[in-house]
Amino acid sequence: MVFFNRISKHWWVIVAAVMLALAIRSHGLRIAHLEHVSNLAGGMEIAQDADSPTGYEYGFRKLIVPQRNLDAFQNVVHVQEMLDSGDWLLKQSDFDNAPNGRPVRTSSLYRWWLSGIAGGVQIFSDTSTGLSVERAALYADPVLQLAVVLVGAFFIARRFGSFAAVLFSVGAVCFFPLGGSFAPGQPGASSLLSLFLMMSVLLLLCGASLWDENSVGQESHRSVRRYFLFSGIAGGFAMWTGVSGGIPVLAGVFLSALLMGVLKNKVAASSGASIGTVLPWRIWAIGGSSVVFGSWLIERSSEMLSSNAWLSDFVNPLFAFAWLGAGELLQSLNTGEKRSKSRLLVLLLSGLAILGVTCSILFDGRPDAWSVDVVSSNLTRLSVDPGVEGFGEIGGVDGGRSLLFALCVPLLLLVIGALAVFRSKGSARALSPLILAMGPAAAALCCAFLDLGWWSLLHVQLLLVAVAVFSIAPLQAVWKWSVGGVVLFSSALGVVFVVPSSSAKAIQTVEPAELELLIERHLGQWLARRSVKEGSVALAPPEVSVSLAFYGGLRGIGTPYPENEDGFSASVRICAATTPDEARALAESRQLEFIVHPSWDTFLEDYALLGGNQPEHSFIALLNRWMPPRWLELVSFQVPLVDGFEDDWVNIFRVVDVQDNASALGRLVEFFLDTGRGGHAVEASKALANSFPDDIVTHLISAEISAAFGRRESFAQDVGELLAYIENGKAEYLDWDLRLSMSLLLAGAKQVGAAKEQLERVLDEADIEKVQRLSAGSLNGMLRLAEALRLEFPDASVESYAETLLPAGGK
Repeated sequence: MVFFNRISKHWWVIVAAVMLALAIRSHGLRIAHLEHVSNLAGGMEIAQDADSPTGYEYGFRKLIVPQRNLDAFQNVVHVQEMLDSGDWLLKQSDFDNAPNGRPVRTSSLYRWWLSGIAGGVQIFSDTSTGLSVERAALYADPVLQLAVVLVGAFFIARRFGSFAAVLFSVGAVCFFPLGGSFAPGQPGASSLLSLFLMMSVLLLLCGASLWDENSVGQESHRSVRRYFLFSGIAGGFAMWTGVSGGIPVLAGVFLSALLMGVLKNKVAASSGASIGTVLPWRIWAIGGSSVVFGSWLIERSSEMLSSNAWLSDFVNPLFAFAWLGAGELLQSLNTGEKRSKSRLLVLLLSGLAILGVTCSILFDGRPDAWSVDVVSSNLTRLSVDPGVEGFGEIGGVDGGRSLLFALCVPLLLLVIGALAVFRSKGSARALSPLILAMGPAAAALCCAFLDLGWWSLLHVQLLLVAVAVFSIAPLQAVWKWSVGGVVLFSSALGVVFVVPSSSAKAIQTVEPAELELLIERHLGQWLARRSVKEGSVALAPPEVSVSLAFYGGLRGIGTPYPENEDGFSASVRICAATTPDEARALAESRQLEFIVHPSWDTFLEDYALLGGNQPEHSFIALLNRWMPPRWLELVSFQVPLVDGFEDDWVNIFRVVDVQDNASALGRLVEFFLDTGRGGHAVEASKALANSFPDDIVTHLISAEISAAFGRRESFAQDVGELLAYIENGKAEYLDWDLRLSMSLLLAGAKQVGAAKEQLERVLDEADIEKVQRLSAGSLNGMLRLAEALRLEFPDASVESYAETLLPAGGK
């Protein structure tokens, strides 16, 4: 104890400053990495547009979101939609469940925080509003970590001493996964939740440390009431941020307070002493319930008669009444007063309020009501995330044992706290901060074993347990030494994972998940430039739908967000449709333009499994067998050559007017040739020849097959047949894109006159919509052949647009 007493009261400022510098350095390295990765693969070439809601042309976005954090995607999109519409209470989002959009049930608090950071970015960097939101995503959560360290250390130093503040500062930055839960580029409400829950419990501990049960009316008791009031307010803001994250911790506080009341009454009964003054639980409840009720009025007042306004995944008056009831029960239990009839009635109503909200939580009619969860399902936002769903699976991955060790060592703080409670001879007043800290930590521990995302919130509460140990004056120094040792040892273990390498190689190394997003960004923007209209609708696997919407400005149907039940169900129905006509009717009702099927995400097949007992007869199974209906046209897209993705592919189908059979088969052959599937091209060309032997499309495709495989004699024969068809006027009604293919083929066969004649007609009829449907090879061939033959587009804007569709280096 002598050592602790001698520590200068200013040491905590120095240590906190060092920890803040470490955190800032770590965040700076990660921001540098994200900026480097986001600028790769054409990121530097994405044109800015100040009039666009996103700050980029076509509604594009640039930021590569680490770990494919779905909440981060949604938060950026929602804040940009909110600022663009001017509606600070965002009720509807349009980037999925096209064309109707879907409701937004998440709290506005984090959106306001992110928009506030964006406002600061806009002031200092003079960027557009949309672009400032994307930049703010890099800073929003790191700033919250700095706030946790500063605010927490300040209050702890005032009430519990410098050494406790030092331990909290070190743990808040270096504990794993807590130190990595504020990573840049992944804006999420769980960071704001951590701050509010930390403040709610810490203010309780501060108030309890001032409690003197044997005196009445002193200044200290006014301070206690203030601390408890502001604790309730902070807890109310935690509930507003996310009910699923706030309830367990607040329930832990309630159970701790119940235990304190029972123990106090037991001691008073055995000794015959009076109860004395009690902690102001009623004031705590009033503060929290006021914020809960006020937040419900702010967010849901316009729809308070709707059932959605009373769902248990968001604060509603039931939670406010239950909190008031909990306060009354705690106040009554701690006072030990005789029960009058009026008092019993109040207690009965309090119990009914708690029972009501409990039933609402347990028996809510919506099975997904609690899936709108502010707490992430991932262990960490860092690249060391094991990628598993359960705690028991962590040890089975590479490096999992090290992660488990870093996770579990801080649990010793809970053990030390429990032993300190049982071994200490202190009074109820002396033990109250530690008892109050133990309940939330125990509740968070239970949640952590069920959901990995709770480990960060658990570590915050464990640090508060460590702080509370220092509040017990009679406790032997060995307990405080033990707490200090555990915190410092845990920090040494965690800093290996939390602090990134500062080497240039580490900053420039691209993770596999980031490579995947770079490909999807390229795909989304490639599709957007070839869309009939801005915000075209694409059906893709849920997570790919999110990235296509985020990066390409497309609109998805099914996404993983729980508010998007309708879009998810519609995707299931389309993919599981048993006839092409059924699928077409569903696609038209959703204004579908593209179906995107990447090899690295096979959830379209999962949609089909969810929708029927015979997925082998589903619409998706038909597409997988290369049998698309005539209202779909395959789009040639080459996956960029990236290490680890050499064998991957993306099949893209565009919804078009119904094609004739020969043209549909012909385009399928051309798709196979464009994408290097020569065997498939030969088989499809045989089917075309067998079904339509005298069609001009058959001879055109036969010539393309001959050219692709170097069959000179058959190529010359096929070209002769094409020239005969042209001379006889049988090529008059050939589709525009197939006429272009024929002109390119004739040019390759040195039939310059015929090629020029066909190309002139192609250029005369060209428009933007036709150009959008061309493959990169056909597009480049058209432009270069027109240049070689000195032909001009009648509409120069079409030529300019076509040039923009060419890949970099292809112009």
